[in-house]
Amino acid sequence: MLATEISHSAPASTDTLAETFQNPPAAARPWVYWWWMGRVSKESITRDLEALKAKGIGGMTLYHCDEQLLPSAVFGPPKSQWSPEWNEMLRFADSEAKRLGLGFIINYTGGSTGCAGPWVDMENSGQIIVNSGIRVKGGSRIDVLIPQPETREDFYRDVSVIAYPVSKTSEQKPTRMCDVSPTLKVSSMEDYYYFEPEYLLDGDANTLWSSSAGRSGGEYVDVTFPEPFATAGVFIVPRIGWTPAVVDLQVSDDGKTYRSLVRQDMTPNQPFTLPIPETKSRWFRIGFPASQSKDGRIGVAELRLLAPSENSQGAVLPFNRFAQQIANTRHRRDGLLAMFEAGNLQGGAVPDLPKITQVVDLTSYMDEHGRLRWDPPATNSAVAGATDVDWEILRFGRTSMGWRSTVGLSRGSRHVDYLNREAMNTHFTEGLDPVLKAIGHDKDSALSALHEDSFEMPYNRWTASFPEEFKRRRGYDLLPWLPVLTGRVVESQGASERFLWDYRRTIADLYITHWEMAQELCHERGLKFESEAAGPEPYCFDALAQLGRTDIPMGEFWSGVYRPGVAVDDQGRGCWPGPECETIRQTASAAHIYGRPIVAAESFTGYSRPFVLDPYDIKAFGDRAFCDGLNRNVIHLFMTQPLEEVDGKPVIVRLHAFEFNRRTTWFEQSRFWTDYLARCSAMLQQGRPVADICCFIGEGAPALVPQREFMEPKIPDNYDYDACNAETLLKATVKNGRVSLPGGGSYAVLTLPPAQRAMTPALLRHLRDLVHDGATLSGPKPRFSPSLSDHENADREVQSLSEELWGKEDTNSGENTSGRGRVIWGKPLAEVLASLSCPPAFTADGAAILFIQRRTENADWFFLSNQAKKEVNFTGKFRAPAGTVPELWDPATGLRKVASIYRNEAGTVELPMQLDPRGSVFVVLRKSAAPEHWNSISKDGNPVGISRDFEIVRSKHKSRLIAWSAGKYELTSESGKKHTVDVPSPTPALDLSNSWELTFEGLGRNQTFDKLVSWTTLPEDELKCYSGAVTYRKHFTWTGATARADLDLGELKNIAEVTLNGKQVGLLWKPPYRLDVTAALKTGENELVVRVTNLLVNRITGDFALPAKDRHLLMFGAVEQYRAGAAKDGLLPSGLFGPVTLRTAFEDQIK
Repeated sequence: MLATEISHSAPASTDTLAETFQNPPAAARPWVYWWWMGRVSKESITRDLEALKAKGIGGMTLYHCDEQLLPSAVFGPPKSQWSPEWNEMLRFADSEAKRLGLGFIINYTGGSTGCAGPWVDMENSGQIIVNSGIRVKGGSRIDVLIPQPETREDFYRDVSVIAYPVSKTSEQKPTRMCDVSPTLKVSSMEDYYYFEPEYLLDGDANTLWSSSAGRSGGEYVDVTFPEPFATAGVFIVPRIGWTPAVVDLQVSDDGKTYRSLVRQDMTPNQPFTLPIPETKSRWFRIGFPASQSKDGRIGVAELRLLAPSENSQGAVLPFNRFAQQIANTRHRRDGLLAMFEAGNLQGGAVPDLPKITQVVDLTSYMDEHGRLRWDPPATNSAVAGATDVDWEILRFGRTSMGWRSTVGLSRGSRHVDYLNREAMNTHFTEGLDPVLKAIGHDKDSALSALHEDSFEMPYNRWTASFPEEFKRRRGYDLLPWLPVLTGRVVESQGASERFLWDYRRTIADLYITHWEMAQELCHERGLKFESEAAGPEPYCFDALAQLGRTDIPMGEFWSGVYRPGVAVDDQGRGCWPGPECETIRQTASAAHIYGRPIVAAESFTGYSRPFVLDPYDIKAFGDRAFCDGLNRNVIHLFMTQPLEEVDGKPVIVRLHAFEFNRRTTWFEQSRFWTDYLARCSAMLQQGRPVADICCFIGEGAPALVPQREFMEPKIPDNYDYDACNAETLLKATVKNGRVSLPGGGSYAVLTLPPAQRAMTPALLRHLRDLVHDGATLSGPKPRFSPSLSDHENADREVQSLSEELWGKEDTNSGENTSGRGRVIWGKPLAEVLASLSCPPAFTADGAAILFIQRRTENADWFFLSNQAKKEVNFTGKFRAPAGTVPELWDPATGLRKVASIYRNEAGTVELPMQLDPRGSVFVVLRKSAAPEHWNSISKDGNPVGISRDFEIVRSKHKSRLIAWSAGKYELTSESGKKHTVDVPSPTPALDLSNSWELTFEGLGRNQTFDKLVSWTTLPEDELKCYSGAVTYRKHFTWTGATARADLDLGELKNIAEVTLNGKQVGLLWKPPYRLDVTAALKTGENELVVRVTNLLVNRITGDFALPAKDRHLLMFGAVEQYRAGAAKDGLLPSGLFGPVTLRTAFEDQIK
């Protein structure tokens, strides 16, 4: 309750903002992911869509996958995606959506595992670059067969063959596992992209291979080398909790029959080295006969067969030359973790190839079978007098990623080549167009857009045209630099790093063309394009540019990951874990800088016990997303329920998600929640966002937007920010001293990444122009160009421009004026903004309150979120034009009020505020003809900014003080006038906590509770495990005053509908569980009815303990894996707990 508020009348017809808030348009209503799983009928489609319409949903994004989870013996055979039967269901769904006025979008990919389908052939599928090599003696003709590099899916095409001289007198480096590109094969793998065998060799203990759960006979990893490899043992980093119980290192002479070399138990959760006498072979097997995990799963983060000269420490970070972790597909390491970002281009790595001119192109000397005929020179012209020379010959080729889709029609199909525009064109013409024709989307259709989901799979790093694209974009030939991609140093560490920057940037540029092409193809068909175009994984992307190629950019946020013994709503963050990529802020920044009005998100995704969460549990996660810029929820997920019941038992289908569907116990009441989301979205779709800081995230790739808490430089809590990329920054201008981007954003300061020391001349020239025109730039001085392209001239220009902007002196902090603008470095952003006379947008007197601000010509408004599970009192200070009046709009109820106590000073509005646990409010600031207001209030001589002891209600020129606590209240007006009210002791509260009659609606059974307790304490299983609605009924006599009476229900779980004397008083879904019942209360006999609905998880937990034949529910999908956690966590408290009290207040009119 915000006690400083007063009543406000309904919006005038010209008050568009208020009308939008109280009656959100269809565009603001939440959407859902609508999951079919292959079993769907016209009847189930109609049931679903009519239910969604009634519950305030605006539209659906249709998914089809995981049909294998539903047994045909129960559900019948599936309707395969894109089959004639499936297309007919799709056409019917479209017509029903049109009838009901619902939006409709279909996902054209295979879930979150990329664009795939049986029409994708090898040439149009995702590819990687692979290599093999041999060393030959110079001085005589060679006729050798070069081993074909790793080949996946029986697809391989040569790219090039090159050679370079290696002096025999040079240092011989040990041959290690990471140097010879072994092939890994695993006995089983968790069916998810996170758990790939290649992660065993990536040097990153956060990535892992995981076996499938519950397999008998143990697991193993087979390692096959192209040539015999000498090893002196194995080094293993296990995944915590999934440590193998035993390691058995085996060897084979033929790759078929293996014999054990050594076998030993493992210490739980600790890195492990198992030494053996030196052994040489092409085939090794690391066996794991048993696991220490409860489900039998084996998880290994890193695995190395150690060369005789290695030790375990060297194996953890195996690439001790500068080229670290080239093969990794995740965490910013595809193409290497660039060292130049730390200012190091002078590292001491010894070049493998001192001069690029030494590279010889042998591609034309090798035939189609891989046989090379060549006369290698005997001397090395790069080393005076060197006549005893070997030649390193490298064969490069391209092969399939070897990754197949795991969902829908695409299950088992290849993914398109994301670096090839024409591959996407084929995906549309052969895969999508027949479906669109079946729907009839070009006629009177509800279908408005196509959807591409988040990119959650290994990504291709090569395409057939990559050499040509690289040369066109970077200006030089990459062929002689290809050895860098094998971990070799060419010319110097600095030169190799520059090449890798160009390599990664070219990959990112080509990925942009995928989403660009998808948008073009959608527009050609009269459709919009919606996509989670970047994230949640930190791939080699220019995330903002990719999102900028969508009409409806999307991110995602989570409602937590289940951990037994820890409540999901007690987790600190529900969004995708990790500091690299927080996709709501990233998506919102893309929308703001590219001018997209909608910021959508896959919302409330999570791994949790089935049906364990209610809207209050996840409210803080959603409110945080709103504060990051979200303005449309797409709830994950609404699962279609193809069968109502079997043999009298309800049938429930679920996946890992926040369950919002017709089986959810509170689904019938859910309009309260969708209205809340719609009001928030409606307000956050109006006007334009306000931010003072624009954070440039760099020119290279990956270029991703971190979570606020990981953003560098650190963002002050009382300012907001957007991120921008090079593409939009190059289009920036300066207006009134602020940097303006094409999407309409205006920023007081532009920041550079603090660790960045490289910048291309083109971008630095534009920054110079911006500063000359009046911009303020905050960040370090660039030292060189990151690119190899004409780098000597580029470095000189960068140094010259840097001296012009930052000055010639190098200091840790400072400031330099250039033209009409300034460059500042080494100072906190709060200090920089203060020097610009840019005051904080919002402060909360030390309270941890999140916010976002938007603006029109006539109003500013802030959305505030208390993330804590406790009430917060604070003084809010808002930056606002003089003369503005604060209004408080509650998105949970739709109630709008004008603040009664506030202080309006030059440029700011200050008011005492109170936010409930996880509470939220819109503070709307606009000029109005509001009467004189109160500046302060005290009680018994002590200032009280806000309290539950009193409330001020105002209408026109009259105010009323409503007080529940005795004392002397004194109000001081804006003009200094004072008004004093003496409040007598209130009538004692009436305790209604005892003697309630309960009806378990789903069972038709009655109970009497002398005292209010959780019904899970009842002895009978049917009652204590009950899930659904229970009606609490009580009669009481009221003899007190009825001027103002509040009913306080105390504590309850989870949702309560209150009726007093037959009148519906309200619905309560979040604390405080309190209602004004004055209008329904009467003197004498009263009947109070409280209908409490709990969560379905209790009945599911109860069923886990029963034999299958005795269970109350038939559950399918992601259910059984939570059995162990359910046994540990037990039943969730359910019901009305109280204390239930009825109390009255004293009222006095204030003129």
